[in-house]
This record gives sequence, structure tokens and C-alpha cells, in this order.
Amino acid sequence: MNLLADKSIAVATLTVLYIGLTGAFLLNLWGHPASLTPISPTPPEFTNTATVRLSAADLVRTEGDTSGLACYTCHDAKKQLVVKFDVKGSVILYEPHKDIIMQHGRNNRNDHCFICHDPKNHEQLRAHEGQTFKMTESSRL
Repeated sequence: MNLLADKSIAVATLTVLYIGLTGAFLLNLWGHPASLTPISPTPPEFTNTATVRLSAADLVRTEGDTSGLACYTCHDAKKQLVVKFDVKGSVILYEPHKDIIMQHGRNNRNDHCFICHDPKNHEQLRAHEGQTFKMTESSRL
């Protein structure tokens, strides 16, 4: 065969192939692709940088409800408070404290009362370095 005949056969073959593919797409022979699963939004606790709750100082300053700040209203100052844990290591809260959410700090790392509260004086807070603060100075922690 000559060169002209080879080119004609190649062009004819490609033309038939392209027409066949066009027809296959128009007739939807391969179906539709699976729909994409929507991505849920990121939970706000991971993106919100606002303070989760008011500090003791803010409550006092704004004349908010500070009744929860007086530990020795209910607790005996002469008795050591014993904190109990469940099998997962989470603090078991006593009935009067069931409304407390033990999720202070980032990624809920502060999930134990005495990470911040002084075990000898519940109305004081303590830093890891040993300093103690009044509840109204909680932002210094």
C-alpha cells in the first residue's frame, strides 16, 4: 500500500473511533459518576477562639452568679476532698456538681479538679510552679 492509502485508513479509523466515543457519551453508556459525599463543617470548638466561660474575675466584675465560687459553703475545709475516677480515668462528679463540664483548656486536657484547684484550699487556684491565686485571679493561670 502506498502512503496516501495508509493515511486515509488512519484518518477513517480515528474518525470512527471519535464518533463512537461521542455516541457513547451522549447515550451515557458508562453511567454517572458517584455523587460526592458532602463534607460536614468543622465543629466550632476547634475553630472558635472565644473564651468558653467567664472567669471568676469577670463574674465578680459583671455582678454575675458567683454562688458556685464559694467551695466551703458545702465542703468542709477540714476534710481532704477525695476525687474518684471511672474506668476511663474521668472524674466522677458528685450530684451537686453534675452541671460542671470538665473540659477546661484545649483538647480537654484539664479534666481533673486539682490540676488547677489547690487541694488544701479549694477556693484558691495553683499553678504548676507552686504559686497560688485567688479565684478572681484565674486568668493568671
